[in-house]
Amino acid sequence: MASYFLGQPPSDDGATCKSRSFSVPIAYRMQTLAKFVSRRWWAVMLFWAVAVALLRGFAPAWDDVTHDGNLAFLPADRPSVIGEQWLEEAFPYDRAKSQIVIVVAREDRPLEMGDFAVGYDLARRFRNLQGAAAMGRAAELDASANAAREKHDQVAANKWAERADRTRQTALAAFDEAVLFDELLYEHADELRDANAEGDDSLAIERLAEAYWNRALVRESLGEKDAAAEDRRIAMLLDPESVNADDEPLPHNAKNWPLLDVWTWRDGLLGKKLGDGNRHARLIILQLSNEFMDTGNMQLIEDVERVVDDVRRTAPRLTDAGLRIGLSGSAAIGGDMRRAAAAGIKNTELFTLLLVLVILTVVYRSPLLVAVPLISIAVAFLASTSLVALLTQLDQLPGFSWWSLKIFTTSRIFIVAILFGAGTDYCLFLIARYREELAHCGSAELAVQRALSGVGDALAASALTTILGLAMMWFADFGKFHYTGPMIGLCLVITLLTCVTLTPALLRVAGKRVFWPTRLESYGHPKSTSTAQRVWQWMARAIVTRPGLVLCVSLVLLAPLAGFGYSQSDHVTYDFAADLSSDWPSRQGTELLEQYFPVGESGPLTVLVRRPEGRFDDEAGRQQLTTLTEAMYVDGVKAVRSLTDPLGEFRPGQRTGASASRAWRRWMLAHRDRTNELFVAQNGENAGKIARFDIILRDDPFSVAAAETLARVDDRLHQLATETPMWRGVRFAYAGTTAGIRDLRAVTRTDNARIQILVVAAVFLVLLVILRRPVICVYMMATVLLSYYVTMGLTHLYFGWVYGDSYQGLDWKAPLFLFVILVAVGQDYNVYLATRVFEEQGSFGLFAGLRRAIVSTGGIITSCGVIMAGTFVSMTSGSWAAYLPDWLPGKGWLFVQAGTLRGIAELGFALALGVLLDTFVVRPVLVPAFMALQARWMAGREQRLSAAAYAYENSTRISS
Repeated sequence: MASYFLGQPPSDDGATCKSRSFSVPIAYRMQTLAKFVSRRWWAVMLFWAVAVALLRGFAPAWDDVTHDGNLAFLPADRPSVIGEQWLEEAFPYDRAKSQIVIVVAREDRPLEMGDFAVGYDLARRFRNLQGAAAMGRAAELDASANAAREKHDQVAANKWAERADRTRQTALAAFDEAVLFDELLYEHADELRDANAEGDDSLAIERLAEAYWNRALVRESLGEKDAAAEDRRIAMLLDPESVNADDEPLPHNAKNWPLLDVWTWRDGLLGKKLGDGNRHARLIILQLSNEFMDTGNMQLIEDVERVVDDVRRTAPRLTDAGLRIGLSGSAAIGGDMRRAAAAGIKNTELFTLLLVLVILTVVYRSPLLVAVPLISIAVAFLASTSLVALLTQLDQLPGFSWWSLKIFTTSRIFIVAILFGAGTDYCLFLIARYREELAHCGSAELAVQRALSGVGDALAASALTTILGLAMMWFADFGKFHYTGPMIGLCLVITLLTCVTLTPALLRVAGKRVFWPTRLESYGHPKSTSTAQRVWQWMARAIVTRPGLVLCVSLVLLAPLAGFGYSQSDHVTYDFAADLSSDWPSRQGTELLEQYFPVGESGPLTVLVRRPEGRFDDEAGRQQLTTLTEAMYVDGVKAVRSLTDPLGEFRPGQRTGASASRAWRRWMLAHRDRTNELFVAQNGENAGKIARFDIILRDDPFSVAAAETLARVDDRLHQLATETPMWRGVRFAYAGTTAGIRDLRAVTRTDNARIQILVVAAVFLVLLVILRRPVICVYMMATVLLSYYVTMGLTHLYFGWVYGDSYQGLDWKAPLFLFVILVAVGQDYNVYLATRVFEEQGSFGLFAGLRRAIVSTGGIITSCGVIMAGTFVSMTSGSWAAYLPDWLPGKGWLFVQAGTLRGIAELGFALALGVLLDTFVVRPVLVPAFMALQARWMAGREQRLSAAAYAYENSTRISS
């Protein structure tokens, strides 16, 4: 492989461009491409223009095909996934996957009449939204029933029609309660107005005409014509301007809400548990069908916040200042994480573009030389992201049902950082070589040919380490890892193709004009160049003269950090809530919730018990459920809600006298139809055979402590299943945030170990093919692993200092992405250096060649490393954007929203630090020092062999 692409321009010995030869053979497989690009530059530019236009025209929008949510991409055999399937089968009408908890609290005194009025306002609005959402689902079910009838599948049609009717009944019940809360609020407002000495009319509140209008619509669909007409009349009287005659539920966007149910403190089943004992706080819980990190939750949280903000604006009419309304729950946290990720993506894209623009301007000081890389990278970015978005739809074509590709919201951050960093590096190498060739030849066509022939193969080989390293993530079980790595690798392939075709074509068109206003003869030789050259020459002499000392000192300094990093490899956190900074609404709402309620209320753990034989809804089954309920009270469990104890009020051993009011309430609630529907399967083949338990944990559902509590529950249940004859053959599954995170932890830890081994093996094989020096390849792999563990150690130390006592470890995604990218990208610069060393040693000898290679590669590789590190720094921009001075030009539009996910900031920091370690320690110190030691050993070996041969020759001459 040719590697004559770094260093100083060759001296012009008067030879013509055609007669010039290189010290090493040129990579012949690049010559054909180089000739085509230089001669058919117009075809190359046309190809990329047409390709981008077609891809952008046919590809769906990126945001329309992105997925999110971590628990939705676990392997199908995990207990939490099985639990979600059982919920779908057994409880199709009440299978909430996440919650939004609205906290209404007053810290200084108990809630008063006006505070409850504010709560009624919230409850009526969300009940109305629940009913409208149910009507939207009913319309979808009707469409499914009609489609089944068209296919003459009457059984399926009846099934869909039955579900549609049931959903309309749910909508009617929601509207009934919305109207009830509207009336209660109106009565409270009247009482407050009467109590006001001045009779202040400002206490008047707007009636919720939408609830009456919507109830009229659902009553008409159920055949209740007279009641529907009365509701229409009331709605028109209350607010004739807000209602209309298009027979659509209001508000219009509510029909798409994933809102299954709304629990309030007035709920007959669980209402008692939604108020604290001191009357300082009340809860409203929105039960959602979305997973907590679903893509739709970002818009949902914004809609919920608008409703809450409307209530906050009217609250001063009803109560005194000091009432707090907060948002918590798994979906609120997930929605804020989605918003933080979106803000991080925008900040990363804008900051990366600005950074690359500034660096190119400083390096080249030529507008055309700045434009060429930017155009190339922009084309690569547009083409690759459009191609990936298009490939996500490939499974819709006939014969491609086996195909599966998914992209995720946060993947775009990695694409931006890696594509801009790598693309800029590739362009720098190509432009540097083009300058050398143009200065020698004077012909743009031949200079492009020779530049691409000289660097193309080397760029492809070095990019291959990153591409294959990322491709190894395909073997992960976790869906996000499985798809993200190969997808980024594909984007990098497109970037490489763009830089070896479009970039030289642009240079060919521009010719010498690309360097304007700097003259070609003086380009690249500012006064600082001599100083940099002297620095690299001094380093080269020091390394070659005392390689053992340099290597030992370096390892002694790095070893403690590497050891600490290795010991902290598993120190990661799966606490998604901690990924948000304290200024996000869900974090503030969670802190408010924790003051009055068990934090586990924000995300209960659901346990599902499946028994093929027997029923849980008869007397014998109820007794068995009581036994199971008591068994689940392990350390860390606050309450267990089940068919026999719906409120979770009775811990094991607690006496319940027959006359006790709580015992009587427990018996009444346990025999309600609503309770049976909530805790025992009612329909189909699972009727009576699957029971549900909701466990309220003492700890945050996202925390390690919650996962440990789940492990104790799991152990207790499996102990029952193995030791008690009655429970043999019974299966258990789990659902909810805590169960999903436990499975996520288990799957990703296994993936980390597997992928790290595969990445090391793949990159090592690439090095063997490129360098064909096994010892050097093994050492290079050792250096990047050392760099990785040093980076881990420094990153843990830094964020432990920044976060203080709240530091729980790095984000769980950071170690794997850090390992894959550092091991792969770190070898790029090693390949650049090693190939140049071998070339120079072939011409100038072992030691002189090594010194020349260090000097020649120092500047350009360091520049590329700094650029790559800078693009990774852009991933952290959301963390420090708020601290930029307000007078900074462009701050208002460049950083539209400060704050990003901690995990993204941690990974960006670690990647930048790791690349800088590779750039300033591994590549210029560790690798050359070892190669110098090897050169000494080789020189000594040659001397010993020569001495042995000379002694043998002398001994033979004497004996003869």
